[in-house]
Amino acid sequence: MRCAPPVAIALLVLANVLFPPAADPACRPACGWSLRFTYSYLGDRVMSQLSPFLALVERQTALLRHYRAGAFIEALKMIDDCQVAAEAAGWQQGYYAMMRARIDGLIHDAPQDWTGAYVAEEK
Repeated sequence: MRCAPPVAIALLVLANVLFPPAADPACRPACGWSLRFTYSYLGDRVMSQLSPFLALVERQTALLRHYRAGAFIEALKMIDDCQVAAEAAGWQQGYYAMMRARIDGLIHDAPQDWTGAYVAEEK
């Protein structure tokens, strides 16, 4: 019996989100927090190999590196490049506007115990 080859898809890592127990029904029994990785599906194997997608991944990775490290000013500077790369890859989204607002808020009121994961107030 032959196994099917793995399917490559164009996924973009968006963020790490920490959900409190009340906002995450699956976590309520454990009464703990739940760390979830969020992704966006952008296309198939062909898309995953195209230079516009690869450029977007490169820029998004740099943005998240700064964001997770608490380097919010540097992360904010990456937003415009990410938006241009997203448009070039054909990704219509509101993600970067949301990240701009989130990062701007963190610049002015960063938690002292920043772990690199956004804490969701609601699901």
